[in-house]
Amino acid sequence: MTAGVFRLVPPWANYIAVNLVAGVVTPLRAPRGAWTKRLVPAWRRFALPAIPLAIAILAAMAWLDAPTMRAVATLSPRIIEIFNEITDFGRAGWPLIPLCVLLWATPFLSSPRLAFMSRGVLTTAAVRLGFMFFAIGLTGLADTILKRIIGRIRPSDFGPFAFDPISWRSD
Repeated sequence: MTAGVFRLVPPWANYIAVNLVAGVVTPLRAPRGAWTKRLVPAWRRFALPAIPLAIAILAAMAWLDAPTMRAVATLSPRIIEIFNEITDFGRAGWPLIPLCVLLWATPFLSSPRLAFMSRGVLTTAAVRLGFMFFAIGLTGLADTILKRIIGRIRPSDFGPFAFDPISWRSD
């Protein structure tokens, strides 16, 4: 009975469905072979270096962030405004908006009148633009989510160890 159902589906749709299922199932399978006994879980590989890293982060928060927060409080509002403008250049909108415009323009630039090689170059450019868009966008999204989950408040009257975890406020 299932074979009859698959005959109703075009071959290309069946091909896509099989590839999607294989793509989901393959990473979940247990690895086979002699080398699998040598696999070490990720938490064991990173447990030992994580301790000195955590100590270094706490030390930097105490000895670098606290004096920096006190120094920023003495700056003039004009200097703080200038640095806020410089900080805005690090936001994702600067590269993402032009990339999005270029990415959306590529289908309109493609035309059957173009030579085969020109369409190939345009397709390659679109793939690279899409890669850059998602590389910047997804890392920025992951960074924002992680910052909101950790919720470190800077600058704060409570010092460098002020946290408001799982806070989705940007202030």
